[in-house]
Amino acid sequence: MNKLHIALFSTLIILISCSFFTPQQAAQDKKKKMIVVGYAQNRKGGAYVVSIPDSIGYFVGDLSHWDEKILGKKVKVTGTLLVQHFEPLKPGEEERQMIVGTVRTLRKAKWELVK
Repeated sequence: MNKLHIALFSTLIILISCSFFTPQQAAQDKKKKMIVVGYAQNRKGGAYVVSIPDSIGYFVGDLSHWDEKILGKKVKVTGTLLVQHFEPLKPGEEERQMIVGTVRTLRKAKWELVK
């Protein structure tokens, strides 16, 4: 009976602690360092790189835009991956402009041109 109480108490603590994390905090816990090689693009949200060969897009952390000389060129970006998931509106919610889907950002990014 004592082991059962401990197991139930532990489960309760885990469930309570999970409810204190926002989706953004949960996404930040999944950070990992990575290298992306792809083509430089500018998007409304900032500098962007589309990876080769799988065409996955990543925002480049603190870079607001690529210089005209870099646009369309092949770059290598190294940074800490932050993956965020944004859910669509639920039925009955007021419409508003928002991001829906998965956003990948390379934070603390360093980049270089690839020849």
